[in-house]
Parts: sequence; C-alpha cells; structure tokens
Amino acid sequence: MHINNIDLLVHRFPSLRERLDNLVSESDATILKLESSRSGLDTLVALAGGAPIYLHSKYDPLREAQAIIDAYKDDLAAEDIHVVFYGIGLGYHIEVFCEMYPRVPFSIFEPVPEVLRCYLENRDLSRLSLRALQDLVLGGCSKGDAVGFLERIINSSARKKVFIELPSHVRAFPLQHEIWTSALNEIGRTRISSVKTNFSYQKRWTVNSMVNFPEVLSTPNILWEKRGAFRGIPAVLVAAGPSLDGEIENLRTIKERGLAYLFSVGSAINTLIEHDVYPHAACTYDPTERNSLVFRKIKERGITEIPLVFGTSVGFETLQGYPGPKCHMITSQDTIASFYLRCGDQELPKVHDAPSIAVITLQLLGQLGFSPIVLVGQNLAYKGFSWYATGIDYQNRNLSETQLAKAIKVEDVCGNEIYTNETLNNMRIVMETWIERLGLDVINATQGGAKISGTRFCPLTQVIAEVLTSPVVDDDWFSFDGPDYDYQYLASQAELMKSEHHRLPKLFKNGYSVLRTIERLAKNGNYAQIERMYARLDSVFRAIETNRYFQAVLLPMNRVQYEHLRAVIREIRTERNPREKAVRVMSLYSGFFNSCGTDLVNTAELFQRLNDGIDQRLMGLKQNDEALG
Repeated sequence: MHINNIDLLVHRFPSLRERLDNLVSESDATILKLESSRSGLDTLVALAGGAPIYLHSKYDPLREAQAIIDAYKDDLAAEDIHVVFYGIGLGYHIEVFCEMYPRVPFSIFEPVPEVLRCYLENRDLSRLSLRALQDLVLGGCSKGDAVGFLERIINSSARKKVFIELPSHVRAFPLQHEIWTSALNEIGRTRISSVKTNFSYQKRWTVNSMVNFPEVLSTPNILWEKRGAFRGIPAVLVAAGPSLDGEIENLRTIKERGLAYLFSVGSAINTLIEHDVYPHAACTYDPTERNSLVFRKIKERGITEIPLVFGTSVGFETLQGYPGPKCHMITSQDTIASFYLRCGDQELPKVHDAPSIAVITLQLLGQLGFSPIVLVGQNLAYKGFSWYATGIDYQNRNLSETQLAKAIKVEDVCGNEIYTNETLNNMRIVMETWIERLGLDVINATQGGAKISGTRFCPLTQVIAEVLTSPVVDDDWFSFDGPDYDYQYLASQAELMKSEHHRLPKLFKNGYSVLRTIERLAKNGNYAQIERMYARLDSVFRAIETNRYFQAVLLPMNRVQYEHLRAVIREIRTERNPREKAVRVMSLYSGFFNSCGTDLVNTAELFQRLNDGIDQRLMGLKQNDEALG
C-alpha cells in the first residue's frame, strides 16, 4: 500500500484499516489489471464477466474524469450539498472534483475490494481534499453495507445529497450496482416516508396522547395484564382487503364454534358488522380525526358487545362515545404515558409505530402469545378493480384511473403477478420484518393476496379443517383486574411535570436573549464576543433539552424541526465566514424557539385537562381505599 495512505487510514478511518488487513487474502487480484494509457496515466481494466472493461479511458483518463464532473456542474453549483461517489476506480474524477470544489463535503463508497486495493496501492489519498472527505467505505456483496453507509450519510446532515457514479464501474460490476441501487431506493423511500409521516402526525400524536391519558388511566393495559396469556392459542387477524367478502361464512363458523379469537383491524369491523359476525375485539391506532369514521356504525347502532383495543396515541375522537368496553396498548409514539406510568420496576410493554394497524396488531397478538396467527383479508394488493371489502361506506372500494396508472406488480400467494401500490407494498415489507423479528407462526389465508415472506399460504377452509379443529375461546376472555399502575409514582411525576412546565417560559426567554445579543454583536462586527455567546447558547439549549416537559411534549411535536436543527448545527460549526455563521445560527434557533413557543401556548389547556384527569383518578382511588377501610 502507498505509505502515505497507511498513516491516513490509521488516523481517519481505523475501521476501514482493520478490514484492509484481511483484504489481500480475501480479494481476487486476477479480476483487475493495471495498464498505462496513451497519456501516460494508469488505467484499470476489469477482467471478470466477459469482455474487458476499462474503468478509465485507455487514451486520457484525466480528460474523461473532467467530463464526468462537468456532467454534474448544475448540481454541484448548488449550496449546502454533500457529494457521494459510488466507485472510486483510481480516483481521477474525485481528484478533479476536489480541485474544482475543495470545500464541498464528500464521501466515497467502493463496493469492490479489489478496486479499493488497487487505488490504495497506486494513488495517494492526500491528492483529495481530506478536510472535506467525510467517509470512505468498503462495501461488498451485502446490501447491509450499502444501507448502513447511506443511513449515516443521510442522517448526518441536512445537506442535499448529490450522487456521482463512475459509469464504467457500473458496467463492470453490475451485481454490486444492483445492490447499491436497491439500498438507495429502500433508504430513500424509507427516509421520505418517515419524514412525511413525522411531519404530518408529530403534533397529532402528542395531542392525542394528552387528551387520551385520562382514558388510559381508567382502562386496562392489555399488554401488561394479558401478556403471554394466550400462548399456543390460534387467532385470526381480519383485515379489510377485497378477499374478505369471500370469507364471511368461514369466519362465522370460526366465531360460532369458538375455534379461534377474531381480531378485526381498521375498516374490517364494518364488513363484519354488516354480516353480523362480531369479532372478539376491534383494534385501532390511527392518529387522524378521520379514524373516528371507522367506528361510526358501532356508535350509531349502540353496539356494546365488541371490545375496543386502542393504541394510546389514537385519534381522540375515536374513543369519544364508543359504547363497548375498552382497553389500551401503549404505543411508541406516546411520550405522555411513558413519562407518567410504570408498573413495579419493569418496563411497560409497547407496540412500535408501523404503517398499518395490521402490523400493530401482529405485535399485540405476538406479545399475548397467540399462535398460529391467521391472516384473512390481508390482500396488500388490488383484486380486479377493488382494494377494499364491501360494507365500508366512507371509503371508495373501486380503483380510480390514477391509482391504476401508478400500480406496481408483485407476486401473489400462488406465484402469479398482481397489482398493488407503493403504500400497500411498504406495509407488506414492514409486516415481513416484524414477523421475522418476533418469530411469529403466521398462516396467510388471504385468497389472491400478495405473497408475504415468513408466512405460509393455506386457504381458510383448509385452515379450519386442519388447524382450527377444536374450541379454544373463553367467552370471559375480556376480563381484567383493572389498571395496575404505580399511582404514587404517577402523583410524583405529575408534580415534577408541573414544575418543569413552569420553568420552560424562562428558559426560552433566556434563549431569545442570547440570540438578540448575537444579532447586536453581528451588526457591530464583534465576532470574537459572538463565539463566546455560542457557548452561552449551547448552555441554554441544553437546559431546554433536558426539561421534562420539552422532552415529553414539545420535542415530539417538533421532531422534524429538531432533527433538522441538530443536523445543520454540525455543519454551521465549520462555517468560516463569521457573519454568515451568525445569521444562520440566529435563523435556525429563532425558528425552532418560535415553533416550540407556539406549542407551549397551545398545549396549556390540554395540560390542565390532563392534570385534572390525574387528580380525579387519584382522588377516586383515595376515596375507594377509604371506603374499603
């Protein structure tokens, strides 16, 4: 290896240096050949997979490298970018980039060990702008390497990412590029979906959790009180896919004979009600106001026989006026219950947020011990021109032309191609992940539905004949001893939160005061004092970050803005223009403080109601204890 590269790797990329220790024995030097180009510079020739492919021009590698970078000149002219190079080759195009854009941060991902070995043996890393080089990664045939790298890059800063691929590298090593593209698409979709979801629901999750908290205090925690209670007992998870219509009589048989517990998810409850097949429980968690429409039919008809299992961050309108019994499961998005509640010294069990109630309910059934879990109506795809079962009057079950135009193909349970959309397909991928993570025994009995890895397909009639062969249902299954929370802890946490809520306005006032001082100093050009004020701002912000009301209420309501702030601040620290640095700091923090301050005002009444609910619950328990003597 080039002697300068050894020192650089030891100090900058020690983990890569450790991998390189085994590179000589692991790599295959015969797949590459070093040649001299007509210009005198070296070029690499890939020998694997048919005809030789030159990774750089055999005439003038430097001229070719310039053309590669020039093709991205519009993207590279933008501000606040981070360049990601796929395929290092001998690094000519990256060297050209560094000469033209020496201060633009960049990272390198090389998936072929032999290529990286040739680079490190023949080129000097110091030819690159080392201060701007953020990461140098050796990938491989595992998608995990690419996913991990991309997650770090995307989460490390708020800068726009510009991806530059070495064209010849893509042609020479198509398998590695396919893995890279798959990882890039996956991370991109996940990141975009996550940001959109968080931005859409970040305030709603917290508002729901605050409004629902008195309901949480007065209803049983099913995950705590029934955890593992149904071990080895079958359950049927009934979703609202279009195949549900053809399974009604089979579900009626299961319910009437007590062959398994029926849990409906989402809109399936309405199809079941229309056919007088009442599930043993309906499950819900959607945080939107629209979710209340799912249970409008139950409320209008006054049906009291169907228990509701609700996620604690569910849209609060859903719980209002629900006529049947209720119990709750704490969701990962509920920072209120997590602060106030505990049962002994054990951590409260939760369900993790997911893109569908079916995935949430799979987690629930898994923790309760149900096995096997039978999926019915879980199409996760279109059936003809429909994507919902009948009996759902608030949702158009027929596909529009726009939906059909955007459809994608997936494999169904019988190996055929069917159409679905990105949202349903993402639900399927997440469901597969949780089935594997929890080690669930799942039978997919959805006729014509999408294939779900980790499940086995079996028609419901066959499941009834071979698996659900005897009664297992306890008609009194929905009986609880009551919430078993530590109410002394609840009382102390309530007092702590009141104190933290009272402190916050002064903390934000201190933050604004520091920003005004920075603004005044910037106008006077007193940048030496501004640097000292940055330390003061950090101190004030740390005090805000450690405030419990901020952590439980304001931070979750502004999580997207907070992540953006943390990412951009890391970049601002390296800004060399003191005035530009001051302007960016003031804009960033003032925007975040303003958003949090607005939410602090808007949640004041909700916080008062929450405290009233706690006081009423504690008073009721005290009176009950006194009555019992």
